[in-house]
Amino acid sequence: LSRLCIMNEQLTKVTVAAAQLPARPLEQAGEALRDIAAAVADARKAGADLVVLPECCYPCYWLGSIERYRAAGLLRGRDLEAHIGELARQHGIAVVAGLVHEADDGTLRDAAVLFDPTGKVRGRHFKTFLWDAEHNWYQPGEAVQPIATQHGRVGLVICAEGRSPEVFASHAAQRASLLAMPTAWVNAAAEPGGYYNPQPDYMIEARAREFTLPIICANKFGQECDEARFCGMSMIASGGGEVLAKAPPDEPALLVAALEVRPRRYLLPEAAVRQVLHPTPVLPPADAAPLRVAILPGDTNGDAEAARELAESLRSQGAQMIIADPAPGTAPPMPPHLSDTGLRQVAHATVATIPAGQARSFATPRIRALRGAQVLHVTGRFDDLATLRMRAAENRVFVIASCQGRPTIIAPGGAILARAAEGSREPLIVDLDLAEAAKKLVAPATDVWAERRCGAYRLDCCT
Repeated sequence: LSRLCIMNEQLTKVTVAAAQLPARPLEQAGEALRDIAAAVADARKAGADLVVLPECCYPCYWLGSIERYRAAGLLRGRDLEAHIGELARQHGIAVVAGLVHEADDGTLRDAAVLFDPTGKVRGRHFKTFLWDAEHNWYQPGEAVQPIATQHGRVGLVICAEGRSPEVFASHAAQRASLLAMPTAWVNAAAEPGGYYNPQPDYMIEARAREFTLPIICANKFGQECDEARFCGMSMIASGGGEVLAKAPPDEPALLVAALEVRPRRYLLPEAAVRQVLHPTPVLPPADAAPLRVAILPGDTNGDAEAARELAESLRSQGAQMIIADPAPGTAPPMPPHLSDTGLRQVAHATVATIPAGQARSFATPRIRALRGAQVLHVTGRFDDLATLRMRAAENRVFVIASCQGRPTIIAPGGAILARAAEGSREPLIVDLDLAEAAKKLVAPATDVWAERRCGAYRLDCCT
């Protein structure tokens, strides 16, 4: 359902930097300005043509309220942009800065602003996917469009938009050459003293690989308050998904990498565009009972009688969905009710069966999930675990696949729920709590379907 075109334009070489800065509360906005000035100067000294700064690097990420922001005596509006632009001009470097943008009518938006080396504002992007308390002080953006620069078209992506494949696809459809991502990745680690966030863990590399676009991500470290703790781990990924540089979770860093970039165009057929942008998602039932899934080991594929006997044994143990894991180099023998890519009822579950080739693009999994699929069954071998986890997380559904020859089941949050041991000849049996696939919340007030801004996306191939 997708096709990638490499545009017949000259390869561009650009040296990029991602500046990981300390988190500072609103009361330390002056110190934040000094951090920004130092990062811009250091990036230029390191030879960078473009530096990316974190989301809301000024004044801070956690505003608390609109009234608190307005009472703080801050640089705002054109004065703030003029200040950052002057830093870009002084050092002769392009700057992408995450800022609070205040419109003439007083509306606030979470913005990424691109300044060229002369200090001119080349363009702004307003965050379309709002996260948690951001809904209390920001309005969402209404457009996704890359910005023309001397280094090609730069697509701007802000933090939680990393969970939205349509944002990346929109930039790719409009011939972006690279993506700059100011971010404030929160620390979601469960254990004290740990650091975790799914975006630096697996999402960014998978996004870069799918759209063949380099991504420069700049995060904060530390905390602004109890509600805003960050995980660091700023990173630069190549268009092949290789992590070229990654910062530690708890200290300042300046990452620098040389990139060769060329415009790409990610094409979706018109019919797929219509289905992806369907405005009324179907929600799975919230009270669905668990589904017991069993995956047969690949070595049963050549012995039909052994497979039948094992399947009967598993049914007697309550298995409601039985899948044959493909042997290397073979296609799996599929039962009739799982023989195509549409939706099917398996016991009380809605299952979408998707060939491995189609799972590499976000479109088919997205369409099936929007239609109410609780489980995506990827058939054939699929040796990209990061992308499988992303398909589960971006749609909040279960994913079942054979990855690197090992049956794998992934939970709606992207965590690996179960994975067969390497070379195991035992069936993998797991109970899926289907009610989890009905929970589309990824944070308070943050529903993955509600945050879709279909009017902002440009997925057609005529842009």
